[in-house]
Amino acid sequence: MAGGIMDNSIVDLLIEKTKIAGVTSIFIGVISMICLGLEFGINYYYGFFIGILNFIFFSIGSYKLIDKGSGKAKTVQFLLFIARYVIVAIALSIAVTEFGANVFALFIGLLTINISLVISVIPVKFKKRKEV
Repeated sequence: MAGGIMDNSIVDLLIEKTKIAGVTSIFIGVISMICLGLEFGINYYYGFFIGILNFIFFSIGSYKLIDKGSGKAKTVQFLLFIARYVIVAIALSIAVTEFGANVFALFIGLLTINISLVISVIPVKFKKRKEV
């Protein structure tokens, strides 16, 4: 166990996917700052940061579900899902109402982790096709 939270292999996978997301965010962030301005880029990175935290909480929650019995798993999964999205909603609403953040930039930032996960799977899909 890595610090009692997760297995080392899962932590390594989480770090690998977070690094891929980081590289993707640098690419998207720099292009957005050049094309759409510094404020858009800052808002993008704020959304990205929230997305990474959401992904980490999702990963920890998923790992914890493995330890639960099948009877409690659905309840725990539902509660973790609600908690994650309430936290994200609060962070986004504060960014928009208090700081006037660009909603589109925040949305793209939130999606970056998903985009990077898809990008990281593409080479594996092509590799499997060649082996068949």
